[in-house]
Amino acid sequence: KKLSPEVIRQALMRVQTSVLFDKVKKIRYGLPSRISQHARKIYGLMKVKSRLTPYIIKKM
Repeated sequence: KKLSPEVIRQALMRVQTSVLFDKVKKIRYGLPSRISQHARKIYGLMKVKSRLTPYIIKKM
């Protein structure tokens, strides 16, 4: 099924990652939001990996 440009734009606009900073350990974590099926398909077509679990961005 083809997606309209507006549906593609909306799906990609909702992909987010929150950044959490642990002041004690001085580590930045990325907390990804849930990704819609449309966004997942778009990422797959573009061969972009999407993370589903929290990850370390940077240790300071």
